Amino acid sequence: ELKSIYYCGNIEDWCKININYNYYFIEHFYFINDNNEFDEITEIEIPNTITEIGTNQFLGLTSIKKIIIPETVISIGERAFENCKSIESIIIPDSVTSIGLAAFSGCYALETVSLSKNIKEIPNTLFAECRNLKNINIPSGVTSIGQSAFTSCVAIEKIIIPITVEYIGKDAFWNCKLLKIYCEAEKQPDTWNTSWNTYNCSVFFNYKG
Repeated sequence: ELKSIYYCGNIEDWCKININYNYYFIEHFYFINDNNEFDEITEIEIPNTITEIGTNQFLGLTSIKKIIIPETVISIGERAFENCKSIESIIIPDSVTSIGLAAFSGCYALETVSLSKNIKEIPNTLFAECRNLKNINIPSGVTSIGQSAFTSCVAIEKIIIPITVEYIGKDAFWNCKLLKIYCEAEKQPDTWNTSWNTYNCSVFFNYKG
């Protein structure tokens, strides 16, 4: 069982590593400082030299409470922040055009998310098990919401589905116990999965805001 990582480099170096470990909960994360000593990291500011946050890049780093993503980043990989269970809020800048599946899954403390206005897809399990997520706006222009994208977001009360959404996957809102869904479409599009709302959340079509 891996509980700590000691890394002899900086954040920029770490962001350039291809991460392939499968440890889902790492309690402590240390970088070496200018005095050649290890400091535990709880906040990460991605350098503006980075354009992509890779697959598994910060997977399971449970001590991380804050992530700052610069406007140089254009993509966030699969499971990049999965199980970073101490992060409370995150801003995804408009420079980001793609986010991988499960990128924020299991971020239990996450309460608010600001999504890039330029993403087209909310992939499978993107926010699954984000149990404290209360506020999220799906940008106009999103065309697809993936399978189990918001599964077990038990605190969220309202989501507005833009008229641009052509597809919603199976169980997208499963176990969202408080959720009411407001759809700008006049009626359910035929292209949505027939099991998109198996939890039977309240749904209101022809929403005008």
